[in-house]
Amino acid sequence: MEFLSRYACWFSAVDARVWFRAVLAGAIATSGCATDGTGVVQYQDEKTAVTVTVATTPVVLAREVPMLAVNARDYLNLTAIEVNRTGQRRYYFFGYSWSTIDRREQDADSAARVAGLVLKADDRVLTLNMSPREFETAGLVTFPLPPPGPGARPVLYPADRAMLAYVGAAEVLSAEFSRAAGATPAEPYRPWNGSAADFDSFLGRTAPLRADRATSR
Repeated sequence: MEFLSRYACWFSAVDARVWFRAVLAGAIATSGCATDGTGVVQYQDEKTAVTVTVATTPVVLAREVPMLAVNARDYLNLTAIEVNRTGQRRYYFFGYSWSTIDRREQDADSAARVAGLVLKADDRVLTLNMSPREFETAGLVTFPLPPPGPGARPVLYPADRAMLAYVGAAEVLSAEFSRAAGATPAEPYRPWNGSAADFDSFLGRTAPLRADRATSR
């Protein structure tokens, strides 16, 4: 499933969620994914045979970057996924870091930039980390959801069900990528246009909450 070549158009809609859902509808129609109409898709990775369950409505966070261009924004999409490898279930935040402008030249070090993410959900601060081989370790050759554009960088942060449930229900949410010591603080990402992920269907579709409070490593 070559999303990058199939959906090589760039974001131009006012509401990022509307665009994303339109692209996702086309992806589901041609990918062989199974959906029950509740906003949850399940498929088997063609290369690694892991079973992936994904909440199709991501939370969309954004921040203004007027120093780069008028009305420019950086976006961060995050959703919940479960990877089932012969009964061993792991949970992640999956998504994309992207922008309304092409930032590939400015973000030559973007792989390192997105390796750490700090989520602030209500009164909790969650530090998430992605290893350089996170997708390979998870068995994800096919991305769970299509990218919002050709410059979008996929991200995958190990989590657990309790963490996914907490973030999905948070009333106040913000995020920022980890920065080097002494670096100038950046404007945090905040929910874009009232965007809120619906993880309830995902949590109901996947295995029930157990006493495994550790992250899914």
